[in-house]
Amino acid sequence: MPDEHNTPDRSAKLAILDSPVYSIAEVSRLTKLNSNRVRRWLRGYDFVYESPRGEYAFSRSQPVVEQTSGSRYASFLDLIDIVFVKQFLDRGVSLQHVRLALAEAKEYLTRSHFAHETFFTDGRNIFLDLKEMGAHPQALMKLLSGGQWAIAPIIKRFTEVIDFDTSTGYARRWRPYRDLPVVLDPFVVFGRPTLKDRGIPTESVFEVYSAEGESVEAAMSWMRIPEEEAQGAIRFEQLLAAA
Repeated sequence: MPDEHNTPDRSAKLAILDSPVYSIAEVSRLTKLNSNRVRRWLRGYDFVYESPRGEYAFSRSQPVVEQTSGSRYASFLDLIDIVFVKQFLDRGVSLQHVRLALAEAKEYLTRSHFAHETFFTDGRNIFLDLKEMGAHPQALMKLLSGGQWAIAPIIKRFTEVIDFDTSTGYARRWRPYRDLPVVLDPFVVFGRPTLKDRGIPTESVFEVYSAEGESVEAAMSWMRIPEEEAQGAIRFEQLLAAA
């Protein structure tokens, strides 16, 4: 029986998930992060510091997200990595802790993306699910802890707004807002925000709405969608545009 993890289908999926399609500006818009921060997380940056002897020296801060494509554009997995890092920071995990935890995780798993279902956090620490390595079904290893263990039910998973692909384990869809029918799926319209199960870009709905004097009815008619979906697409675009 062939190993499903080595089939061409899986390789093709990974190629699409990791294809560079988002500009820095697009990532910034979608994540509500400053574009300079996005650029630094993806590419790192050089800086000057003063040594104890009063001399100036140059150094470099490495990227937080490791891009495998080497492109100036981000892939869907890069985008979700940034979403994960932002969530870690929002829950009180320091950026330095995230960097060190990811480096440690690479010692156990042959992957470099946070955008995988094996990562967890409780707001202070980062945990790695090691079931695939033969560990106890509910055992998680606490990174940067010397191998301490935690029980899965007490860890809040990062699956509230992210769907994972069963064959790759990587993020497949992102729902930026749980109460809106909008998804980003790299297999639909190159990962642009679309109405769930329709593939209609939210930007297109909003353009009709704006061109027709902010008429929801016009957007519904032109796009042939129900009011709930029209309102959802419009609200999504408004949220992205908000400062």
